[in-house]
Amino acid sequence: MSKKEIEHIREELERIFEKRVKEELPELERTLKIVGNNNIFDIDPINMPVESAGCVGWDFMESEIKEKVIGGMARNTIRRYIKSMPRIFGDNRINLEKILSKNDILLIPPMLKDNSIIGGNHLEGFREKAIKDNSFLVPDDILEHVGSSAKRYSTLLNTIYKGKRIWQFPSGGSSGKPTHTTLSFLDLEAESHALAYRCLLRGGFYPGTKFLSLYNESHKGGFCLRRASELLGIEYHGKSTMSEYLTKRFGKEWFIRKQKLEMREANEDDIVFISKCISEYVKENKIEIIAGVQPPEELLNKNSKGNMVTFMDIYNNNTNDAFDTVYLAFITGFPVPKETYKKLRIEGIEVFTTWGSTESMANATHPLITGSYPCTDKIPHNVNELVEIDYPNTTHFAVWDPTGLKLVP
Repeated sequence: MSKKEIEHIREELERIFEKRVKEELPELERTLKIVGNNNIFDIDPINMPVESAGCVGWDFMESEIKEKVIGGMARNTIRRYIKSMPRIFGDNRINLEKILSKNDILLIPPMLKDNSIIGGNHLEGFREKAIKDNSFLVPDDILEHVGSSAKRYSTLLNTIYKGKRIWQFPSGGSSGKPTHTTLSFLDLEAESHALAYRCLLRGGFYPGTKFLSLYNESHKGGFCLRRASELLGIEYHGKSTMSEYLTKRFGKEWFIRKQKLEMREANEDDIVFISKCISEYVKENKIEIIAGVQPPEELLNKNSKGNMVTFMDIYNNNTNDAFDTVYLAFITGFPVPKETYKKLRIEGIEVFTTWGSTESMANATHPLITGSYPCTDKIPHNVNELVEIDYPNTTHFAVWDPTGLKLVP
């Protein structure tokens, strides 16, 4: 893609984003007042409309007000969880009345995914329990809340989600021990709205472009990427569609080598062949945005995300200038290696990343557009320098104080 075309996309994205900020901030304020019955600091987020998660007004709300809104939502969420998740919250003595702002989230006892020893203290993680019992992290009242909302969102439920109210996804499994996440269709829809309008749009996803996702749609991230693409009006190309195309194009050889890859028996020749096939798909379909993973060198041997074919495998083995139409690489799963984003930027492809986990949504993003400023003026040099996204899930970066066995800002 030419520099002129890329600049046009950036200008259009800024125009779209500025329009959304102007319209949606006052709309969000009205919604909060209605849902909170004029008390915006005591809202149960389960009562918020799902589309409000995609409102960019969250990211431009006055900081002090937003922190109190988030604090109230956290307080009411924990109040529900004490009743609906007694196996996790039942023994915790949490003074709910002290949770007034976002900073007070640190008063909630932290949960660790893996067993850890910190400051000489052995802290139990939840991974093994969650693997043994898929319902361990699921609120007992999930069906009750979904049922009460099903009529309101019946069209969405029956069309996009095919009548399926509860969904379960494995995590990416980068540690080798994937856990499962259970969500309602409302959770998925809220997270997809946030991903679309507050993450992908800011990161350079332009409506009408062609997007190839190399993520597995059986994982929550891959599923939400497809749904977010629909919301943005982006032409989505998934792994299954690509594989069907390449099976017809390259026949038995593609099928056999892909099968070896899935069984973790692929050799270097297989990786090169598959990478070249994917690059052919990129060229033939004039793909403009590609999503994939690029682990750092020390993790490549352990990587199960992306089925072991990395973004740079595809890029370095592309043939016939297959990436000429590509202007954006969406690389996640790990911090993007410096050599990766430097090489791609030098060669005219911008790099965008986000951070999160399958237990939550994209919690922070790397914006190419930041309000009214030109992208090139405000873009951080390091693509791993991210901007927090509050709601529908909240990130609070903290450090562990081993002396007091607590988190501190």
